[in-house]
Amino acid sequence: MNFIRALASNPDVSFSWRAVLGELIATMIYVFLSTMAHVLSHPDSGPIENANLISSLGHILALVSVTHTFHPVSGAHVNPAGTNIHRKITPQ
Repeated sequence: MNFIRALASNPDVSFSWRAVLGELIATMIYVFLSTMAHVLSHPDSGPIENANLISSLGHILALVSVTHTFHPVSGAHVNPAGTNIHRKITPQ
């Protein structure tokens, strides 16, 4: 807890809850969309031709859509830890 207080009081460290919340939501949406792409491409009724290709394209489209949506909010790292590190290293 003292570490967080020290970071918050340091003028060289910028911390944005908006960016962290944006990254959290972006990560949750990406995980949901990519999981649904995989589940829908591998149904219980039988194998689909090119199921792995459909699943991988679903992952790509999910990542691209989340990246384009959340780029203005947090830089679109799709990882809250990556956003914090980037914001701490980048000079303001």
